[in-house]
Amino acid sequence: MIDHEVRPGSATPGMPGASPEAEYVSLRDEIVKRIELRQQYVAISLAIAGAFLGASVAFSSSPVALVFPLLAPFLAIGWAQNDLRLWDVAQYIRERFEKPGSGLGWETRAQKQREASRNSPWRLVVVSHGGVLVFTQVLAVALGLLGARSCLRAEHYVLLALDAIAIGAVVAALRVVIRRRTGDVSSSDVPGSEEQAPCRR
Repeated sequence: MIDHEVRPGSATPGMPGASPEAEYVSLRDEIVKRIELRQQYVAISLAIAGAFLGASVAFSSSPVALVFPLLAPFLAIGWAQNDLRLWDVAQYIRERFEKPGSGLGWETRAQKQREASRNSPWRLVVVSHGGVLVFTQVLAVALGLLGARSCLRAEHYVLLALDAIAIGAVVAALRVVIRRRTGDVSSSDVPGSEEQAPCRR
């Protein structure tokens, strides 16, 4: 339901042998959908975080707040995979449609602007969306520690160790997006974005 996939080079979904104009319109619609999905991932993250943090306040002695950071990496990977697919579609539009004399050029112009700011790869969208995930993770850990106070039990230590790994996983997913947008990595470096090769015997 989340992944409205458009594979570059294929005909427009549901329209075998569609014209280039129809394919272009379909791909532009795909970009809009993926931007919306990117926003939805952030909204879902905030909703889940609010539920866990609210439960932590209601049950202060419970380590429930320390569970949320473990879910955040899955949301971050989904967000990153969607962002990289959006990048793939934009690249395909530039290469397939926006040729000299075509009268089309928005994606090419946007790419030139991105390349002009290559030394500043931390785009606002990555900082804002990624910052929400990391901040809610850190806030959940802080509330978990505050609720436990000096009564840390074995499960607290286990969850804290896992939370540290989870925060690192979110940062790693964001770094993949940044590296891809600066041309240093392919979308297959994000779990779930690659096609599995057949097994060799």
